[in-house]
Amino acid sequence: AVVSTQSGITAGDPDGTTITNGGYYTVDEGTVDGSEEQTSTLTIDTTKLADLDTASNFTCEVTSGEFTDSATSTNIMTLTKLEFDVESNSKEVEYNTTAVISCVVS
Repeated sequence: AVVSTQSGITAGDPDGTTITNGGYYTVDEGTVDGSEEQTSTLTIDTTKLADLDTASNFTCEVTSGEFTDSATSTNIMTLTKLEFDVESNSKEVEYNTTAVISCVVS
C-alpha cells in the first residue's frame, strides 16, 4: 500500500496487553520512506523470548495518519520460536595463512 502520511502503530502482546517501550519490548513505529512505505518493528528481549510459548500471537494495530475517519486495521502476527543445533568445526591453521571457519546449523 502507498503511504504518504505517518500511520499510528500499536502492538499487543500474547496476553492482549498494549506494548509500550521499556522492559521486555521496544516498538519502533518507523517513518514513511521514499517508496511511500512505513515499516514498524517490535523487538523482544531475550529474557521475554525464553518465557513465550513456541508459537505466540502478537497484534499490530494500524491507524491511518491520512484518512483519520478510517477504521483501525488489526493484524495478528504469530511468532514461532525455532531451536537449532549448532556444530562448530574447527581445524588447525598454519601461521600467516587464511583461516576458514564453518558453522553447521541443523
